Amino acid sequence: MKKILFIIAIIVIFGGFATGCNLIKDDNEQEKTLTSSNKTTNNEKVVDEKAWKDITKLKIPEGEKSDYPTNAKDWIASENLIFNEEPVQDSKLIQAGFDKYYHYYLEAITIPSDLAIIKVKGISIEKDFANIEQLSSIIQEEHDKRTEHIDPNRSDKREANAEWKAPSERLVKASDFLKQLFYDLDIAINKDGKGELYGVAHQVDGQNVDELEVFIQDEE
Repeated sequence: MKKILFIIAIIVIFGGFATGCNLIKDDNEQEKTLTSSNKTTNNEKVVDEKAWKDITKLKIPEGEKSDYPTNAKDWIASENLIFNEEPVQDSKLIQAGFDKYYHYYLEAITIPSDLAIIKVKGISIEKDFANIEQLSSIIQEEHDKRTEHIDPNRSDKREANAEWKAPSERLVKASDFLKQLFYDLDIAINKDGKGELYGVAHQVDGQNVDELEVFIQDEE
């Protein structure tokens, strides 16, 4: 009987010892896990969403000059100038009876072909370039609505510009947003971020980006 009690006591003591070892082992493993997790966190790279690269690949023959921008910086500066300089009153367009929204339309229709050449890489700037393309598309669509009532058999609807509909609110808004977006990008890319902003570009953490993108997504 004493021998049986002695064996039971040994089993109980050994069991407690084994349990204690397991607890220590579990604690050690947990500590290792936490340490490993912290190490991973500390080693994570912070992504700079404003970092960007010009990946335009346009070869100009040696000795020749291009009349058009051949890189992203120059293209942004050029478009900002075009869209933010009101057509002068004595311009040929004004003299011919066209308004400034036709001027914006003529510029907008060149943007898709420009963006087939001018290429950028970067989280924020790619979003801004996508918005530029979307806004240019809206301008084209809304301009077409101005002339859709004119006889399609007429060889040149421009000759009937006196009969065009007034610019729609959506055309006006898209033109304004595109002007502002080029302005903000020019500040960010060409002027080291120095200057007042409209706040419609991802590249400047614009507070009005959501408003611009809601407008783009709001199909009429």
